[in-house]
Amino acid sequence: MQLVKGSKVFGFDADALKHEDIDNLKYTLKNGNPVIVLLDPGILYGGIQGFGHFVVITGFDNNNIIYHDPDIPDGQDVKCSIERFMQAWSALKCWVIKLQKVKQ
Repeated sequence: MQLVKGSKVFGFDADALKHEDIDNLKYTLKNGNPVIVLLDPGILYGGIQGFGHFVVITGFDNNNIIYHDPDIPDGQDVKCSIERFMQAWSALKCWVIKLQKVKQ
């Protein structure tokens, strides 16, 4: 996967995993490691469903996932309910790319 290979250029080790769960995603974030997920934007935003789009998860609270979508022009983080996020994420088998900074 190109994102895994490309992460090494920026000093990260990366693992692409399928069928992850929300608790593992939160655990990775709590440990300060970035997370990229593949989801169905048609479910998230409305529109045509069935294709993938990568977003970077930047945080969460009790009810929401907070993420950065490279297609949002102003660069601001987006919030969506965990329920809606799970629908969009699970539609594409809960793929995640976990990043960890390489120790020098």
